This record gives sequence, C-alpha cells and structure tokens, in this order.
Amino acid sequence: MELSISQRLLWIAAALVVVVVLFISLKPILMPFVLAAMFAYLLDPITDILERKMNRTAAVCVVFFFLTLIFSLVLLLLIPMLIDQLGSFIQRIPAVLEWLQRSILPYLREKTGLEFEGIPLNDIQHLVSQYWQQASGVAGSVLKTATSSTVSAVLVVVNLMLVPVVTFYLL
Repeated sequence: MELSISQRLLWIAAALVVVVVLFISLKPILMPFVLAAMFAYLLDPITDILERKMNRTAAVCVVFFFLTLIFSLVLLLLIPMLIDQLGSFIQRIPAVLEWLQRSILPYLREKTGLEFEGIPLNDIQHLVSQYWQQASGVAGSVLKTATSSTVSAVLVVVNLMLVPVVTFYLL
C-alpha cells in the first residue's frame, strides 16, 4: 500500500508530536545526560590536545581536575563578593534616592518645566525592606520545599553526581 504525500506528511507530523511530548515528559530524566553531552562537547578539544602527550583516560582526569579546581575557586571567590555587594547595594539605596531628589529632580524641573513631587524616601525604604523580607521568605520556603522531600533531595544529589560521570564517559 503506497501512501500519498499528504498521508506521509501527516504521519511524520504525528511522529514529531509524539517525540516532542515524549521529550517534554522525560525532561527531568534526560537533563543530566544533555548537560553531560554539552560539557563533553566543550571539553573534548582540550582533552584531544592533552591526549597527544598522555593516554585518553589520564587526559580526561587532568581536565576534570582543573575544571573542579576552577569551579571551586570561582565559588569560593564569588559567593562572598556577591554577599558583600548585595549588602552594599541595600545600604546605598537611601543615599541614591537622596541624590536623585537633590540633583536630578531640580535638573528635570529646570529643563522640562514640569513640577515633580519629591521622592518619598521613607515609603520607598519601607517598601524595599518589606519586599526584601518577602523575597527572602519566598526563597526560604522554596528551598525548604525543595529539600524537605527526601526523594527530591536524593534526586538532586544523584543528578549532580550523574553529570560528571556521564561527561567522563562521553569524553
């Protein structure tokens, strides 16, 4: 039985829909493998260069050692810096608002001829602190929900362990 072109296209479209739905359904399972394939693709040229001087397994081990070292150093340096920057940003908000009210608003009044009301600093400070507390509360509840389930915590750990193992295998 010969299928017409429109029937073939219909079957191909149906197969594509099934494949897309299958990939979307399996996304939590496939994600570590996709990440591992991406890392293997990115690290393969470095491994190939090192392979000229040593065997493939040793080259992959050297690449993983340096990748782990770089990742650890970046985390150790960035996390304290980010915390300091965030604290500094929050402390500087009132000074920036005062500068806007003192410098920018008079300039805008002079250039546009429009009358601007002053910036209600107390209201803004109150809103920022209120929403900051809400944001930290939401982040805490999300973290609590994500880690409260033993199954989800085990899956996160397994996925974190699976990505380097599959990357090592693919390299």
